[in-house]
Amino acid sequence: MKAYGSEVKPWRISYDEIVQEEGYVTGIAYFENQDGPGGFRFRVSGQEAAVLTYAQEAVIHKLALYVLDEDQLRAQLAERHASALEQRRAYWHDWLKQRCEALHGLIDAADLALLANTREWSVRLCLELLTFNKPIYLEEPPFDPTQDRLIRIEPLDIGADAKYRLEYLIHPTVKAGKKDIYEPLDASISEAWARITSTGGDADLYLYRGGVLKDSSTSAGADDEVSASGGKGSWRLHVRGYTDAEYTHPGDWIKI
Repeated sequence: MKAYGSEVKPWRISYDEIVQEEGYVTGIAYFENQDGPGGFRFRVSGQEAAVLTYAQEAVIHKLALYVLDEDQLRAQLAERHASALEQRRAYWHDWLKQRCEALHGLIDAADLALLANTREWSVRLCLELLTFNKPIYLEEPPFDPTQDRLIRIEPLDIGADAKYRLEYLIHPTVKAGKKDIYEPLDASISEAWARITSTGGDADLYLYRGGVLKDSSTSAGADDEVSASGGKGSWRLHVRGYTDAEYTHPGDWIKI
């Protein structure tokens, strides 16, 4: 197994250049592996003040790329999916306890309990829409450079046919009503997993592929976790501030 990137010392972002775009700026930083080949181009786009704030506040605890064979990647992916499913099962168990009274008369409580434990994401979404007061965005809201930050991670010096797992761990903040959007700059990514732990405030997760919602987690607690697989295309992960929030965000993007 080959590993490229930093797994030891936290990394503060220092932009090598700031490029003026139409209505916003993009800060570009490079991280080179000092122990071998490979590296990353890290781009943060938005209003200049927000881009500079991200660099000042965010701490990158991990930014690594593992070149693996397909069996290893699928085994790791299965672990990630199982973790996300267990987190969701626990969330829905608590959610049903709190909201069965609100749903009384709409659907039998025993049926609710059965549906809440299903793996069918669309059923859980329908339950959430009945009484939950947080928004669900089935189609991806476009990047709004006046409000949002777009964080794009591009692996460098990796062969076009390489199968890999891009893993990172970042600790930034997000304002209420605004989004940090994370995107891997590789259209061949086929699997995704992400978690956020809100260490202050409440932030929510929305995972999109090709502009369509693949998974979401909007619990009011400390942890949210999402995962999805199948198909290649443009993946984006939205971290939306329900309130001002400080969050720790580990993420995996897998190319098989």
